[in-house]
Order: sequence, then C-alpha cells, then structure tokens
Amino acid sequence: MEPHITDWITSSASIIAALGVVFVAMQAYIARESLRKTTENIELTRKLLTADHERSRRERALDILGSWTRSLTVSQPSARNLVEKFTPEECQNLLKHKPFTISIDNEKTLEAALDNYVECQQPKIEGDKIFLDERHLFKLGYQCMTFLNSLEIAVQGWLHSVGDEDILEQELSYLVKPEKNYHVLKNFRAALGGPAAYPAIQAFVDHIEKQKSRPPERKGKVA
Repeated sequence: MEPHITDWITSSASIIAALGVVFVAMQAYIARESLRKTTENIELTRKLLTADHERSRRERALDILGSWTRSLTVSQPSARNLVEKFTPEECQNLLKHKPFTISIDNEKTLEAALDNYVECQQPKIEGDKIFLDERHLFKLGYQCMTFLNSLEIAVQGWLHSVGDEDILEQELSYLVKPEKNYHVLKNFRAALGGPAAYPAIQAFVDHIEKQKSRPPERKGKVA
C-alpha cells in the first residue's frame, strides 16, 4: 500500500476517534444539563407545593378560628369563669341539675352568665350563699357544654395539623391559665367523661401547660 494512502487512513481514523470522543463528551454534557434542569424543576415544584400547602393550612386555621369566634356568646365567658371554680362534686351536681349553693362573691359573675336572668328567675340568696336551682344549672351547663363542643372542634384542627398549629395555638392559648387555676373547665370535663369526651382539648391543655411551666431561657452574659 502506498505510504500516502496509509497516512490518509491513519489520519482518518484519528479524526474519527477524536470525533467519537467529542460526541461522547457532548452526550455526557447534555445528560448532565438535562439532569440538572430536571433536578431544578423538581426542587421548584417541591417549593411551590410546600408553599401552597402552608398557605392552605394558614387559611384553614383562620377558617377554624372564624367558626370558633362565631360560636361564642356574650354570657359564655362568665359562665365558664364561674364553673371553672366548681369542685368535682359541684360539677357532678351541675351535670345532673341537682341544686346546690355557691358563695355570694359570685353574684355578679352569675348574673352575667345567666343573661341577667332573662330566661330564669333571679336565684334566692340566703346569708352569704346563692341557691342555684334546676333552671340555673341547666343554663350554666348548656353554656359550658356548647363552649367545650365548639372548642373541641377547633383544637381537633390543631391536634391533627389540619390548620396551622402555631396560629391556632397563639389564638387559643389564652384559655389555659395555670397561674389562675384555669384549665378549660377541667372538673366539668371530668364529669362529662374527661379525656375520652374531649381528647383534643386535653392534649391542647397539656401542651400549653407544659410550655408555660418551662423556665425562661437564660441569656448569655453581656461582655
């Protein structure tokens, strides 16, 4: 074979080999770029879905709080504050509408709780005691049960993360005041069945009381 033909073949082979290397390199580059763009798109989609999910949870929390607020009545806080002081035995009597007496110190709170006695007669006062009959107890019990049922629905959203937990916790934690012995009608809830009757409320109360019992974090020394 002529030398120049041999050189031509060798050069052609080298060129083909070089083109093959370039082709493989380009394919690898295209694959890497495709993978990078796919990864970026997946990450962007994840961020968008996360943002949409968080926004939906915040909106749901506001819906829950709106329904909760609409369930409240003017006399309900007074009824709740009064019954919060009842002993376990008094709460049992309240549930059974069994008459008993309370201190006259609760006169104003009772009046507000019973809507200024629009639906029942003013209770009898004997010395420093107020006598609560069946009608007074029915009204008080109804107010407190309505409150608890509405709150249970609201904090179910908190317990199961249906709505944004931070928002629900921030707006409803005022109901739990261990320093004032306010535990969201603990004794009355016990008379109604306790945690079995209101599991979400019990979980919420336990959580808030645990948070409020924590000592404040110490700050570092200032140089």
